[in-house]
Amino acid sequence: MKSRQILFSALLFIPLWGQASEDEDSIFTWKTVVSDDVPPTWSAGLSLGIEDANDDSWSIELHGAWLPLKYAGISLGLAMDRSGTSLVELFSDNDDYDDDDPDKIYKLNIIPALSFRTPTLWLNKAHDYGLLLSCEPGILFSFPANDKIWVEEPGIGMHGEKVAYRHRVRNKGGETTFWRIRSFLGIRFAGGMISLGWDTSNYNIELCRKNMYDKGHRIYGRDHYKHSKTVFLAISVEL
Repeated sequence: MKSRQILFSALLFIPLWGQASEDEDSIFTWKTVVSDDVPPTWSAGLSLGIEDANDDSWSIELHGAWLPLKYAGISLGLAMDRSGTSLVELFSDNDDYDDDDPDKIYKLNIIPALSFRTPTLWLNKAHDYGLLLSCEPGILFSFPANDKIWVEEPGIGMHGEKVAYRHRVRNKGGETTFWRIRSFLGIRFAGGMISLGWDTSNYNIELCRKNMYDKGHRIYGRDHYKHSKTVFLAISVEL
């Protein structure tokens, strides 16, 4: 009877021992993945984004990052923003599309930032492809701070004919410095990464026309400027 109890107890502990062994293997595997994860020291890429603020606009950004620490470093972005045109119109073959729209705004933005990344979650044993998350809080410097536009004023010509006189009006008190937080999900593969992400910032492309007055009258500007939110797709190479 006693020997049967010992045998029964042994049979009960075998599955538990097996489960403990699997847990240890899982922990060991996770530690191996983390320890074998070698993030790139240098990376460079290109992103295309659609911005949503008071009006839609789009941006193209060249982006580079340097990670002297395993999962932390610095990054630098150089972006061109353009308003007054949707991406559909930009790539349209419509002959009526006017590329000289005076309401368009062009901005050059420089964005230094800190760069933080998670360990890569590899999706196969050979580490051919995997997922990671990244966050880059930074400062956005936007130029020019003050935009100019042409204003037409009706008048009378030398022979009594109606004419339109044009002069330029420049914004005053524009802002240059803003904050931006970039977050993205990256899919790593051999030598590169494809990312889908989200930017949020107190930058608004129209702020360079916030205070435009001509002869005491406000000719451009809004009462409220929204923060910009950008969805972007990026591709980068790891160096």
